[in-house]
Amino acid sequence: MADRASRREMELLSNEKNMSSGERSGKTIVVIGAGLAGLTAASKLAEAYGTRVLLLEREKFTGGMAHTFSEGDISYDYGSHRIHPAFCPDGLGLIRELLGEELMLRERRGKLRLGGKYMHYPPDLVDFLRGLGMSATLRGGASFLATRLFSPRDDGLTPSYETCMTRRTGKVIYDLFYSPYAWKVYGIDPRTISAHASKTRVSLKKPLTIARDLILPKKQEKKYFYYPYRGIGTIAEELQKRFVSSGGQLLTGVTLQSIRTQSGRVHEVVFRHSGGTISVPTDILIPTIPLKNLAGLFKPASPSAVTESARALKWRGIHFLYICLNRDFCCESETHYYPERRYVFGRMSEPKRFSPHMIRAEGKTILCVEVPCNVGDRFWEMGDDELLRHLLDDLRELDLIASEEEIHRIFSKWLPAVYPVYDLPWQDNYEIIYRFLNSIPNLYPIGRGSLFLHDNMDHAIRMGLEAADFIVSHHDKNDAWSEIAATFRHFGVRD
Repeated sequence: MADRASRREMELLSNEKNMSSGERSGKTIVVIGAGLAGLTAASKLAEAYGTRVLLLEREKFTGGMAHTFSEGDISYDYGSHRIHPAFCPDGLGLIRELLGEELMLRERRGKLRLGGKYMHYPPDLVDFLRGLGMSATLRGGASFLATRLFSPRDDGLTPSYETCMTRRTGKVIYDLFYSPYAWKVYGIDPRTISAHASKTRVSLKKPLTIARDLILPKKQEKKYFYYPYRGIGTIAEELQKRFVSSGGQLLTGVTLQSIRTQSGRVHEVVFRHSGGTISVPTDILIPTIPLKNLAGLFKPASPSAVTESARALKWRGIHFLYICLNRDFCCESETHYYPERRYVFGRMSEPKRFSPHMIRAEGKTILCVEVPCNVGDRFWEMGDDELLRHLLDDLRELDLIASEEEIHRIFSKWLPAVYPVYDLPWQDNYEIIYRFLNSIPNLYPIGRGSLFLHDNMDHAIRMGLEAADFIVSHHDKNDAWSEIAATFRHFGVRD
């Protein structure tokens, strides 16, 4: 039985007093997960169906990984986020509409450290080779050209990341960068990583073009990105406002209980909120949560092959350590990248370099250190002080911290499902799950979690827009939706 608070919520959800006739004849749509994909879909659907749209979120906030926290005069994101100029046009148009003059154009000054040297990030292969010095340039360039000119072509059938990347870049460059990068991001031997992990991330010029660029000097072009003045979470905040103003119902702090099906369709969603259990009849369900969680919610239960495959799909998380410093700035660059395995961190960012509004306290700044790890492992479980002690010598060596005395405060945040681990069996496991989910005509999984994607923010927004557009003009899935959803699997990550 639902308690009084829950009954009032259900009364609100079923109240048709203020609905238009279009809303009264509309579909009851439940969106699970208020990250950017879920928020975008819910916001656009609420414009058509108003209070018929219910958005459920486990956390007390929206935005998922793209959330900005504020404490007094200090704000910070979950790590490093930016809006690339190559953002999908519809997504960038939506953000411009939401943020207006608060969307700033910033010069990108990211740096990659390799072999004790910094180079521009993201580098193309020529910048990469030149940054390593003459000896490494000659060895790496010769290895790359020999591999591309004389080795077997990548036929798209190579099973492993290591084989694929060695064929594409040569062994010298692979050993210097792509192998340690893969170890750090995925946490497993690159020989056991699927080639899919490389094909969504690396684009290389033709060998003769690279040889020419190595010989002839090339002017370094400035790179830019967009960023909201008050932090990346402003996008989610504005989407949430638009959703609520359109009549959409948002519940945070929700614990999902089950997704009940009947006659092969989603029939209702059951969850706990404010101490009570609520059951919502559902015409359309849009989940964005990780597949492992999603597959275990169905009643009747998913086939055992589906639940076993979902358990086999693994995610790599991040432990964020925020170091508050008594100084104006740490770095000249907004983000530093550290692919080498000698460093436990993969990336560092300084929020103040993204926007001056992020750190409004005079003489203060924050360094955000990202440590890739698995839920429950040593680095996931480390306390703030222990992790700082583990990092301190490296931070001093890299001239990011002068002394421990300038540290004002440290604190941690965690995200459990950041990088999908594309091991060799992942594709087979994913296909088993996807066939089951795709057989349910009123179920539309989107987003990084429910599609096991390594994607960018604009991909999340695009999926939300496309799902909403399709649902407004259709009801059940059909071949047209299958074609749309298939394009999501080809998203390439932009650094």
